Amino acid sequence: MSQNPQDSNFYDYNPEYGNLNQQNAQNGQYGQQQYQQPGQYGQPLMVPVGIVQKTPEQLAGEKAAQTSMVLGIIGLVCNFIVSWWSFGLPSLILGVIGIFKANEAERYGAAASAGRIMSWINAVIGGLYLLFLGGFVLLGLIGIAGAASSSSSHFVELASTLAFF
Repeated sequence: MSQNPQDSNFYDYNPEYGNLNQQNAQNGQYGQQQYQQPGQYGQPLMVPVGIVQKTPEQLAGEKAAQTSMVLGIIGLVCNFIVSWWSFGLPSLILGVIGIFKANEAERYGAAASAGRIMSWINAVIGGLYLLFLGGFVLLGLIGIAGAASSSSSHFVELASTLAFF
């Protein structure tokens, strides 16, 4: 068969192609089919849920929720690798920033409960590291100052005052 159905040549074995060609030539619309316009429009097309574009607020909320989650994961890793010798500051800082990002995500309507929970865990563990390791260092300084001599009473008073805070 030929590639063009309107063009009847000797390769075509279907005689209806020739009739179709003659009908289109008589109607004056060679090679075009006639479509009738409906009087009324039908039911509107339904758009699938995944195709609907999100508002900038929703995108910002999802971004803040993802940031909170990433900061929570990084903070948990820092708890076991870095925090024991850096007084828990990295996990404390990442936890606080993660909590703020989770609050921002909630303001925009995105769910950020996993990031919030991990960030609170990081903040608590980082604070405990800071409290215990910082307290041990401060007690060590007080012990060193007390053992050094009684003449450096200003240093001992400063260290003991800091210990109460």
